[in-house]
Amino acid sequence: MADRPETLADDLIWGVASIAAFIGRTPRQTWEALDKGQLPARQVNGRWCVSRSRLRTFFAGVDIGEAQSASPAPEPPLAMPKPSKATGKHKRATATIHKLTPRKGRAA
Repeated sequence: MADRPETLADDLIWGVASIAAFIGRTPRQTWEALDKGQLPARQVNGRWCVSRSRLRTFFAGVDIGEAQSASPAPEPPLAMPKPSKATGKHKRATATIHKLTPRKGRAA
């Protein structure tokens, strides 16, 4: 197959700028995605490295298991507080305000 790289070195992309150019994003966007674990890449000696074939597979969505392990699971929605029995309305959180006083020997 002419599509496959001949060696592993031909398949690897090294560095955030090169990965960004390959996926069509800015280096900043790419770095954030890499830092959050949203791309199937890893750091080798402090430098990001990714396989071209893994990126293609990841973005094509062919390998679902790989895509799920590379991106975090969605968080469940927050639950609403239960209505109180007396009013039938939701309870509201109240804040306590404390007045701070300066310690002795410090200017006010």
